[in-house]
Amino acid sequence: VVRTISDGSGRTCAMPDIALTLGFSEFVVYLASELTDPCRREVIRAHEQEHVNTWKSHLRASANMLPGLLRRDLGEARLYASRDAAQAAARAQVNELVSPWLAKLTAAAAEAQQAIDTPISYASVVGHLRACPPPSRPPPLPGGMRK
Repeated sequence: VVRTISDGSGRTCAMPDIALTLGFSEFVVYLASELTDPCRREVIRAHEQEHVNTWKSHLRASANMLPGLLRRDLGEARLYASRDAAQAAARAQVNELVSPWLAKLTAAAAEAQQAIDTPISYASVVGHLRACPPPSRPPPLPGGMRK
């Protein structure tokens, strides 16, 4: 949205008025169907939840910072030849400001994700998996029958 005022001669003074929403429609974590043991499934789910929480944390922090950054970087109102020119220029200006910021957000979140998947983290997961009780075995089939 662009707030505009025309001077009667066709020239338009404009200032972008931005509403930006960050997020994902939903986070879905898929676990392997082979993870049938509840204890092991929970250990893996908890590790994957760390990844989800990291994304959510980065998005929350970014959503809090971005409005101030945009207000600062959008600058003053500008004159344009028409309302259409003002809207096109405002869109381009916002994209120019937001695109590098989104790239930085993605890079920072990816770095944080890598910090979760370290040898130390995996060793902790393995330790938790080893603490799970042994998987139960299905009862034997009657009379020596085989599957």
